[in-house]
Amino acid sequence: MRQNGINVHRFAEGLGIRVRPIHRSRRRRPAMETYALGTIRNMLILDGEDHTSLVLRCVVASDPSALGADVITSVSNALKGHPGRFPSRREAMEWFEALPMLALRARAHRLGTGPHALTTLIADRMIGE
Repeated sequence: MRQNGINVHRFAEGLGIRVRPIHRSRRRRPAMETYALGTIRNMLILDGEDHTSLVLRCVVASDPSALGADVITSVSNALKGHPGRFPSRREAMEWFEALPMLALRARAHRLGTGPHALTTLIADRMIGE
């Protein structure tokens, strides 16, 4: 899908991520696949290619099978909430490599405190170091 001159599928494919239609979704998401076309499209429009690319790379660094809309949005919000935390993109990706994203996601679901629980858990880890 094209948005503001950007083909979202090609943008994601450039990062090695395959965007699949939502009607093909499965309980267990294969690595490097996402059904979050709308989330990625909106992020490209609102935050630009650089931020969207960094977010997707950080999610993949943490866990390539964690490319759900909730995780993508939470990583984006955490990065925007703490812009000075990582001096470089490389440092951000290295930090996310050590983050157990799916474990944090499961904890956020158990807490059940709303849509920002995962963002809060990620941000807590960011400022805790």
